Order: sequence, then C-alpha cells, then structure tokens
Amino acid sequence: MNSNHNTLNISQQTLEELIERYFDATTTEVEEECLRVLLESGRYHLTAPVREAMALMSVCAVARSRNERSERRNRRRKALSIAASVAVAAVAAAGVIFGVNTHPTSDVCLARISGVEISDPDAVMNIMEQDLQLMSEISESANLENQLDNFKSIISE
Repeated sequence: MNSNHNTLNISQQTLEELIERYFDATTTEVEEECLRVLLESGRYHLTAPVREAMALMSVCAVARSRNERSERRNRRRKALSIAASVAVAAVAAAGVIFGVNTHPTSDVCLARISGVEISDPDAVMNIMEQDLQLMSEISESANLENQLDNFKSIISE
C-alpha cells in the first residue's frame, strides 16, 4: 500500500478488506497508518466494519496518549528517585568521610548532622543505618517501578 496519504484512494470493498486484516492483526504499521488516514477522510460509507474500526482506533489513540503521559511521568519519577538515591548516598558518604571524626586524644566518635554534633557512637551508627536503609528502599522501589512499567507495556500490547 502506498504510504503517501495524499494519493490514498481505494474502494469501499478494499477498505473493508484492510479493516478485516487490521482486526486479524495482520496489517503492517504503514497499513495501519493508511487505514487511520482513510477512516479520518470521511470519504467512505459508515458500514458496521468502518464504524467498528473507527471506534477501536479512537480508543487505541486515547490509550496511547494516556500511556505516553504516564511514561513521561514515570520517567520524571525515576529521575527524581535516582537523584534522591545519589543525594542520600552523597550525604551518607560525606558523613562517613567528613562528619565522623575519632579524636586520637579522647577516643570519642563525633558526627555533625545538620549542624548538630553527635558524640554517641551508637547514635551515629543508627543514623547511618537509617540512611542506608532509606537508600535500599528507594533502590527497591525503582526496581518495582520498572517491573510495573514492563507489566503495563505487556498488557497494553
């Protein structure tokens, strides 16, 4: 089928045969695009197969549009999730590298968190463990989102 939409001119019977192939899922992407253009042209009688194809293609277009918006939103969420994970990791690393200090003279472990000095080693370790747990949860949620996205794309096919 010619992909130049301006020269598409087929008979009602050929259109309905193309619609039948579309419902049988044997059309190519180019043929489906041509079918969409033909149906939008308004040049054909609105027989039952034509109306059914128009309805199905309309529903598919709406679903694709919603799916694209959802994918954009999910990409933003993933980017924010990754950014949050990196930020938490950076804060935890900075806390380990710069914030925790063992004074050689007094054998006291110090951490400075949000400007507050913490001298209890157990408290410092608890805070670090909480940060690591948060990073782990964020990482797991990102993996769950990927799995849900994959499942969603399988369903929408």
